[in-house]
Amino acid sequence: MLESRYLAENAPRPEIQIWTELIPFLLLDEAEGVDALAELVVLHELPLEARAQWLGDRIRWAIRERLPEASDFLRSGAARALRQGHRPWLAFLTEVERKVILDAAGEAT
Repeated sequence: MLESRYLAENAPRPEIQIWTELIPFLLLDEAEGVDALAELVVLHELPLEARAQWLGDRIRWAIRERLPEASDFLRSGAARALRQGHRPWLAFLTEVERKVILDAAGEAT
């Protein structure tokens, strides 16, 4: 979905960037992850119609509750996304989730 959007916008992204954009959605159960990712697209395209509060709640929950037990790939990818910035889901995080990401990746402050 994201790769297709970037190609349509003539703004291709490296594969690793696409994976890091998907991290919180991959942490959710499949159906909820798809719904949340679709809601992110709605937020981008039609912000007044998006369920931004719901989306933020799901992203924060996924990071707090699922990331610490996730694969090394997802934990290190979340830390990479946090360091690099520019991932839409980062805007929903509080300091609590940012700390969870760093702790889960072994990069505690």
